Amino acid sequence: MQNYPSAARTATLSLSDELAARARCDGPLGFAAFMEAALYHPRHGYYASTMRRIGRKGDFFTV
Repeated sequence: MQNYPSAARTATLSLSDELAARARCDGPLGFAAFMEAALYHPRHGYYASTMRRIGRKGDFFTV
């Protein structure tokens, strides 16, 4: 991850708040930067989640 506000400053911010702060500092975010944050952000990213990923309450899965 790059250019996120400090962890101490953003301890209670949502991902959208963090991205808005990042955009205010660095300018508009491109699609790639948005998707990187949505998927890999250390606290809010999809892959950081401990939620069950596959099954009725999770993601669609095929074999």
